[in-house]
Amino acid sequence: MKKLLFALLFVWSSAFAISEELCISLIDAGDYSKAVQVGQELIRRNPNSYGAHACLTVAYFQVGDFQKSLEHAQALERLARNDEEFSFAYNRLGQVYSRLGDLDTALMYHMRHLSLSRKMEDIRGEAAALNNIALIYENKGDYQKALEYYMKSLEELQDYPRKRATTLNNIGIVYYTLGDYKNAERYLKQAIELSEKSGDFHGAGKWMLNLGDTYRRMKNYKLAEKLLSEGLERVKRVGDSYWEFWGYNNFTFLYFDMRDYKKSLEYAYTAYELGMRMGYNNSNAIGYISAILILKPELRAYLEKISEGDRELLKAVEEAESWEGVKELVAEANASQQQKQAPKKGSQKKK
Repeated sequence: MKKLLFALLFVWSSAFAISEELCISLIDAGDYSKAVQVGQELIRRNPNSYGAHACLTVAYFQVGDFQKSLEHAQALERLARNDEEFSFAYNRLGQVYSRLGDLDTALMYHMRHLSLSRKMEDIRGEAAALNNIALIYENKGDYQKALEYYMKSLEELQDYPRKRATTLNNIGIVYYTLGDYKNAERYLKQAIELSEKSGDFHGAGKWMLNLGDTYRRMKNYKLAEKLLSEGLERVKRVGDSYWEFWGYNNFTFLYFDMRDYKKSLEYAYTAYELGMRMGYNNSNAIGYISAILILKPELRAYLEKISEGDRELLKAVEEAESWEGVKELVAEANASQQQKQAPKKGSQKKK
């Protein structure tokens, strides 16, 4: 279950050229591939255009290309001339470094963003910074501190429904991580409802993927499958590779828990393929494929067929057999199967 970084879109002044306004409009409309094309053309015309780099760092982030997003966010910091521009640059740098796993650097930039937002009396910026700081603490395992910052952010976002939905989602994820699935369900449902009311169907799709995985944990597999299907379709529609990747991973987890190992294997391989193309962490897909082949060794031939004998993957899957997480998955699956087959208390076997 992955957590969402709080996206703060820059408010452009009327002084900017129409092409830059078009680029931001395309992002608002969820057409990220066209936004990238417009941004690249603006950079070709003027490599030092702050507006073009701002557009591209957001567009690349939304399609999950975090290295390219980082390049343009770094350009923003270099080109910034006033507090407002530095604030936006710090926000974007914090988000990208967080996705790349450099949490300490991300926290540094989010703290800078918070400080500048307070100096400028920018309520929305302050709420965004609080949300992103909460996410860092969450990723560091300090869940109480994370909830504290998320709640502070929520208080500031009464007039910003899309941003408020993001924070509601993030609170839901904290409760998910703590194993409090009822509270996770409550906050994720609120996030979906608020996103849809504000016309953010892309955001609602992401929250559906999180809620679907929550229902998996609650063993409500039918509802989990429904939400994961709708959520995956929505994120694919706007070309969001990162959340598409997590949609495939969530389906891997679902079908594994349902003991439909062939379907789980198919989704794990699809996630692996996309992860390889985009440079994402593929440990979940590799681990689940490894566990599936231990439980159902006859599926190895099927994996070799769909992967066209990918030696790198097969080697990684073999090495993953020694991972503690894989051993736990196999042990839990075997225990679940034995529990299902065991006669109920007081029942008698037929002679």
